[in-house]
Amino acid sequence: MTLHRFLERHRDELGAPVQIHHNRFGPGTVLVGVGIWLLCGAFLLLAPDLPVGGLVAVLSILALAVAAVLVLMLGEVVVVCERGLVLGPTGLFRRPFLVRYDQITPGSLVPVHRARRYTSTTGRKNRTAIVRNFEWVSRGIHFVGPAAGDALRGGGRPGIIATNHQRSVDGRWIWFLGTGSTAPETVTAQIAQASGRAGFSELARATATAPPRALSGRRADVARLLPGYPAPR
Repeated sequence: MTLHRFLERHRDELGAPVQIHHNRFGPGTVLVGVGIWLLCGAFLLLAPDLPVGGLVAVLSILALAVAAVLVLMLGEVVVVCERGLVLGPTGLFRRPFLVRYDQITPGSLVPVHRARRYTSTTGRKNRTAIVRNFEWVSRGIHFVGPAAGDALRGGGRPGIIATNHQRSVDGRWIWFLGTGSTAPETVTAQIAQASGRAGFSELARATATAPPRALSGRRADVARLLPGYPAPR
């Protein structure tokens, strides 16, 4: 399903889109993919019994696999709507998440910089279904919200990777999404304005005054930098 169709289908719940932020990978990710392909090709050349036709066939399949992975990663978005957010994947055979403003814990939504330090700051795996902190992400938004399954529409499932999640101090789920080329403060300001117009004044006030957080890479700072995140034991 395309992003446009998803937004139209859930317009009654979300309202109209206010702003769409794409979280696309940079040239470095493409170079990594090409490097993997070249490395595999180099190993194949060392195989003494592999005919030229077989080598070409295997390299072609690997090239298609790398291209398919890159295409699937193109659809990451954060869409600010009148009454909620659309988050995550919009590529082929994938559905984004829908989080209403009434599902976000007031005071937990903050802009985040130095997101590449997310793993060292939290001590958790870098990415799950709802912590979408890909290698090219350097900034984004953090908040405490619903479970991944509750944020899916159309009978989809969040996938096995969603089980590796971290619960907040009140037992809810922790979300992180990259904001691409847009400063996360701009995105949180848009969310504050939209949620305020929709009547969620507590969320709007807390989000509007939330200062940017630069991740330090120290686990001792996680509860201070990411509201709702449990302090290390």
